[in-house]
Amino acid sequence: MLAVAETASRIGRIRDAVRSWMQEGRVRVIQRELHPMAELPEEWKIGDDGSPAPNWVAALYRSPHWTLSCAVRFTRQARQRLKLYRVTRDQAAAIAASGALADPDARGNPRRTGAVDARTIVVVIALDNPDLIITLYERTV
Repeated sequence: MLAVAETASRIGRIRDAVRSWMQEGRVRVIQRELHPMAELPEEWKIGDDGSPAPNWVAALYRSPHWTLSCAVRFTRQARQRLKLYRVTRDQAAAIAASGALADPDARGNPRRTGAVDARTIVVVIALDNPDLIITLYERTV
């Protein structure tokens, strides 16, 4: 097990962030930061011309637009709605990352829909910060 200071230096975060992740039980975030991807198959490492192929998965992972599902932040209202609708942070983050795109809300914030326990959940994401979930609600038919 790594010490907090060593973990923080290896993933490029401050120690307080690592401590808060540990207190919140978000250990998967630390594991994903330390081991960002699985090894690529050999055939993917060589380009068509025989030269070494760029590692697009690693490049995408390091991109500022890449979002880890557990690194998503929630507003106070979103955290309250998680409890109200019995949705976990991971489930809401998964919907935000890969749910079906719905019409934007009145302020232009994107909305995504996904299923949780046979219910349709709508997640509203901040327009100017895709790592922030503003709110979520259950869509009734």
